Amino acid sequence: MAKPKTRNNRPPMSPLPAFLITFGAAAAGGLLLGFIAGLTAGSLMRDLFFGFGQLVGGMGGMFIGYPIGATLGLLLLKKRWRFRGSVLLGMVGCLVGAVATMGPAEMFGITAAFSLPAYAVAVPLLGAIGFNLGKGKTGR
Repeated sequence: MAKPKTRNNRPPMSPLPAFLITFGAAAAGGLLLGFIAGLTAGSLMRDLFFGFGQLVGGMGGMFIGYPIGATLGLLLLKKRWRFRGSVLLGMVGCLVGAVATMGPAEMFGITAAFSLPAYAVAVPLLGAIGFNLGKGKTGR
């Protein structure tokens, strides 16, 4: 018996590779936009805060740009490569990942050695989970 075909005439992808591709797209989009936003905000705030403006702008731009870029990576994955999923749920997952890692880190005094890697993993991970929650029953 032949395998079922999807809209673009390809067999459906198994769930694990599809999830890993989704995670990778969210992480790559987040890194790209986080880097650009950090450089831009750092250069705009260069002479503020007694010489620390570039550091403050770079960190703020990175923390704001990373979840936005992860969401844009999911949107690109859906529109360009026609992956099935919900970009809205992916965006909610990215925002929950950002708040769930940085909120407790500030409240409980968790060091940056734990909170920054957790932020870098949680944002695309929860975004990919949210994106795949909106997937229909047939693959890719």
